[in-house]
Amino acid sequence: YTLVHILNEIFEVKDTEFEKTFPYNGYARKKIVNELSIPVQNIEVKDQNIEVKEKSFFLKDLDLVPIPDWDIKGYSEYFSTHPRPLIPFMATRGCPLHCSFCNTDIQWGDRVRVRSADSILLELNSSINKYGLGSFQFLCIDDNILFHRKWAIELFTKISDSINDIDIIFSNFDVRFLSDDVLDSLKLINVENIQIATESGSKETQRKISKYLRLDTF
Repeated sequence: YTLVHILNEIFEVKDTEFEKTFPYNGYARKKIVNELSIPVQNIEVKDQNIEVKEKSFFLKDLDLVPIPDWDIKGYSEYFSTHPRPLIPFMATRGCPLHCSFCNTDIQWGDRVRVRSADSILLELNSSINKYGLGSFQFLCIDDNILFHRKWAIELFTKISDSINDIDIIFSNFDVRFLSDDVLDSLKLINVENIQIATESGSKETQRKISKYLRLDTF
């Protein structure tokens, strides 16, 4: 459910090709009723003011997602005023872990899908060509890019082979997926520090957050 869906609905635009690729799927909004005051079909009303359409479709081929256009109103000002601006990108969607503090499995589904390396490199190079290498940092906003560890290592290696002196940071790493070969491949793309996702050595806390770390093998 994107801004394009919202605008199409407001202006009553029917874009069949867009809707086929990106179905109007999964949202919550103020209740909309027809002339008979009956809720719109296929929408489950959770309370008197909100209607919810449960998400039932998750995009499988992430290469279909267009490259974001960051050259929008206000972004140039962000670039000119921020000492180290960030340009986000996403390489994967989905997570099977169901941690209690996270909604990723609801938003993106619990099956992990990955973009092709060519698609990711096309997006990275698009930003570099527009804004200039060294004028910003890339921020990978994946919840855990290491679920498919072999794919991730190959991706980091291809980025290293294609883009010199890239500046990139990652939002989350699950400590259970880290390994020496992963860290070596991250060094290739100049990653100097990493952020570890929420963890705990307390069994009680692990139970509350639904995230279990075997301390004896860590």
